[in-house]
Amino acid sequence: MKKQNLRFGMAAVLTMALGLALFVLSNLVFYVLDRRMDLDIDMTSQKMYSLAPEAKAFLETLEKDVTLTVLQEEEKFDSRTQEALRNYAASSRHIDFQYVNVELNPSFAASFYGAKLTDTSIIVSCGERFQVLEERELYYLNEASGYTTIQGIKIDQKLCSAIADVTSDTQNTACVTVGHGEVIPEELAALCGTANRPVREVNLLTEEIDAAADAVILCEPASDFDEAEIKKLEDFLDRGGTNLLVFLDAQVGQLPTLQSFLEERGILLRDNILVDASYYWGGSETYILASCPEEGRIGQAVREAGGQVMVPLAREIALSEDPLERYEVFPLLTSHDTAYAKELGSELNTLEKLAGDREGPFLLGAGSVTELVRDNASAESAVFVFGSAAMTSDAFLTSTSFGNREIILDALLYGKHQTAVMSVRPVYIRDMSLSMTAGQIAFWKIALIGFVPGCVCVVGTAVWYRRKKR
Repeated sequence: MKKQNLRFGMAAVLTMALGLALFVLSNLVFYVLDRRMDLDIDMTSQKMYSLAPEAKAFLETLEKDVTLTVLQEEEKFDSRTQEALRNYAASSRHIDFQYVNVELNPSFAASFYGAKLTDTSIIVSCGERFQVLEERELYYLNEASGYTTIQGIKIDQKLCSAIADVTSDTQNTACVTVGHGEVIPEELAALCGTANRPVREVNLLTEEIDAAADAVILCEPASDFDEAEIKKLEDFLDRGGTNLLVFLDAQVGQLPTLQSFLEERGILLRDNILVDASYYWGGSETYILASCPEEGRIGQAVREAGGQVMVPLAREIALSEDPLERYEVFPLLTSHDTAYAKELGSELNTLEKLAGDREGPFLLGAGSVTELVRDNASAESAVFVFGSAAMTSDAFLTSTSFGNREIILDALLYGKHQTAVMSVRPVYIRDMSLSMTAGQIAFWKIALIGFVPGCVCVVGTAVWYRRKKR
């Protein structure tokens, strides 16, 4: 009997040891696989922890080796950011991911001369080209309440943009004009950076347009340009492969020299403000919604999503009936047919529709393209004019409700054959907290603290009593 008990005991111990060994071994195997492969399942509705489809498509086209370097020890770095970087390394054989402690390896930091490095820096490098990102740049942060919370994620935007930048053979820029009271919103500058076109300011009165620029932006100039400045814009467009973006709304008023320059290219600006009492946002009937017509050369992403573009304080854009033959003009944005125009020639006393107000739909944006021949090759130069400067504000460029970001990116990158990854939207974290009234809270307290435990006691007592009777 003792020998039998001993055998059973030994078998039990061996079984437990074998089970423990299998448990440890399986965890070790899956840990290694998870480090080498993406075994996670993203069950969030917004796919917050997965690569965007555009990012995956971009990484599939990558042909140069890129290294993502975190200047921190692995156990000290944010796990959310680590997961994203591992996803990139797992998605392309051309991406390597590493951790470097610069305190232990001071010579490593010396190879990135001139860069400001911190223990939250992420270096994206390819050969001698590199770009430094700070971890906080990968998120939209809210610090107003005294402590930092994450409101949105823009990891794909920043990483793909940096990878495209360091693997590019050339570095283009976007010049924004200054000297006429222009306003350059922070998110508009960031959008140019996302498109791998760092923003550089240029005062056309005293400076030439950067030779590396392939885009120039005029955003809400308050005063007119002179002929010498217009000549610089014309010379810029004559290079070929260049885009000019102009944002002028109803508050700007008349700018005769600039408007004459645009009129030569088939685009007219009316001196009015557009109002729509049916399709507007934010409690203001001058913050109207517009759509991208099929005949427009840009705005495909907005059209496919059935989205709308927010165009505040808009003035009407018109196409010339007889543009010069070298220019092809087309619409970009159209209002709803419920919109109407209020002329600004006289004092504007009311936004209500009056008998003399013209009815929509109206154009709120237009493009003019010309084909040039340079070095025995054809190249297009394009002018895109929008009847609103406020559409470039930070609130509308970061909003997921409107297509402002997409259409401006399309205009910025028109003819540049850029990957669609540049238009990846940030993911915003939604507040899914459950709101309950005081009565509902009281009900669930009684149910969970009193009723449910009471039922368990009653059932337990009944079972005990029945067994006692047997």
